[in-house]
Amino acid sequence: MIFLYFIRPGKHETIVYLHGLGSTKYDFFDAVNREGLSNFTLFAFDFPGCGNSNYFDQSTLDIDDLVEITYKTASSLQLANLTLIGHSMGGLVALLFAEKHPDKVKRFINVEGNLAPEDCGVFSRKTAQLTWEEFVEQDFLRNLQHQFASSPYFGARIFADKFPGSVNARAFHDYCGSIVKHSDNSALMSTNMTLPIPKLFIHGEANNSLTYLSDLKENGTKVIEVPGSHHWPHYDNPDFYFEIIGEFIKTS
Repeated sequence: MIFLYFIRPGKHETIVYLHGLGSTKYDFFDAVNREGLSNFTLFAFDFPGCGNSNYFDQSTLDIDDLVEITYKTASSLQLANLTLIGHSMGGLVALLFAEKHPDKVKRFINVEGNLAPEDCGVFSRKTAQLTWEEFVEQDFLRNLQHQFASSPYFGARIFADKFPGSVNARAFHDYCGSIVKHSDNSALMSTNMTLPIPKLFIHGEANNSLTYLSDLKENGTKVIEVPGSHHWPHYDNPDFYFEIIGEFIKTS
């Protein structure tokens, strides 16, 4: 497989961004223009089957494979002392990476990444309930695109404009089953609580009803709500989003 990435060298430590399902490395590209991140090395890559990274239909990759791919990619580029930023599916990958490779991770920023069964909604749980044949027959990706295209939130409409061209259908279907399995069975909240590093959870204003937000706060995770945002704060309110990321890194 071929993985496409961008890297912007900096004088200080490295920030690694892991994108969400149906998204790409370019969700983080605006970071290169942010003054608060100007001295950091910035790195992001496309997971297999996303953006410009290929995916073989005879393969069946899951979230654990993405954790291993992230480790091998960072190691091959000699990236260490990492601040991990993971959005949605990428947040789940980042959490499991930090658990498995604690010596590599200095901070963890989770942008609405999966922590509980309630996080499996329109994307993952509905997809996981379909066989591959049903998924194709229902033209599921195209239907999702239409749904988000009519959202009142700018970020969801931007996502719809790029989707489903940003993801291989087989990869999408494969990843969803693994996302649901981990969210339902892997005690992700406990994993998050036990990480001995500074942690920030970012969520959009539209998702302030997540039931575990108070538990995160009570157990040492900083929680920040992005005003006027849904699931894609980097599109809905980028100035606020990148400001809080820079401030968290600077102060933790």
